[in-house]
Amino acid sequence: MDIKKINPAINQYCFAERLKSFTIILINNVLRYKDITQTNKEISSEEILKWFLNDLIRETELAINITKGTHFQSALTLINNAFSKFPQNSEGVIQNLRDALTKITTQASNAYSKL
Repeated sequence: MDIKKINPAINQYCFAERLKSFTIILINNVLRYKDITQTNKEISSEEILKWFLNDLIRETELAINITKGTHFQSALTLINNAFSKFPQNSEGVIQNLRDALTKITTQASNAYSKL
């Protein structure tokens, strides 16, 4: 996919939506962190990473519900597998997330070919 040949408005829209999603997720996680630290509770880095994994699961579920993309479903299975391996098997987590990224990229390529 030659991203430079795509209509600039499509690129801007896609990146704006992507950045909005990341920003919303980050805001939610900062708010969670703030709530926990205001109660003087300790929070582990593992718990924070689990927040991001949960957010990724929710975003993928949303993509499935809206688009019915089969590769998104495969990605969700891999992300759930990654979550179940965390934190004991970080290499397995990374591999599952890499495989999920491949599925998501395939879904994007399929959609791009229809544009």
